[in-house]
Amino acid sequence: MVDIKKLYLKSLKLKPLTKSEAVALLNSNFNDLLYYSNKLRQHFKGDKIKLCSIINAKSGKCSENCRFCAQSAHYKTSCDTYPLVKTIELKTAFSKSQNNGTKCFGIVTSGKGPTDNEVEELCNSIKKIGKRKIDLSCSLGVMGIDTLKKLKNCGVTTIHHNLEAA
Repeated sequence: MVDIKKLYLKSLKLKPLTKSEAVALLNSNFNDLLYYSNKLRQHFKGDKIKLCSIINAKSGKCSENCRFCAQSAHYKTSCDTYPLVKTIELKTAFSKSQNNGTKCFGIVTSGKGPTDNEVEELCNSIKKIGKRKIDLSCSLGVMGIDTLKKLKNCGVTTIHHNLEAA
């Protein structure tokens, strides 16, 4: 049986768990695991939450086959389908987010990754947003280093990627 408290104390010192320690957690007491994971969260992140709002900037017809996703073109769903939103929609959503106390605004799109034209459109829109008091993030799928640099140069502070694995 794994000593969860010992692993908790190790984690407080930012020492990584070994593979065998991590695997042993799978068979540990669930309530103890919840208790110590919550203590770790409190230690490193406190009890405050960071609100983030998103805009679904491109919806539907995704070529990926994620069975759980309503935006996959592989399944018949009632999901709205539309191309990349225009600058005015992005600016309006950003302004609402910024004025409602969120700390981050996320631009999310369906699909495996953005086209070069979509990246250019997004960068132009982001530049037109103007002064920002909150972080700007994107979750656009798979992107290369040049795309990432373009997004950073136009003001994106964080990139998210929903890595789906079977």
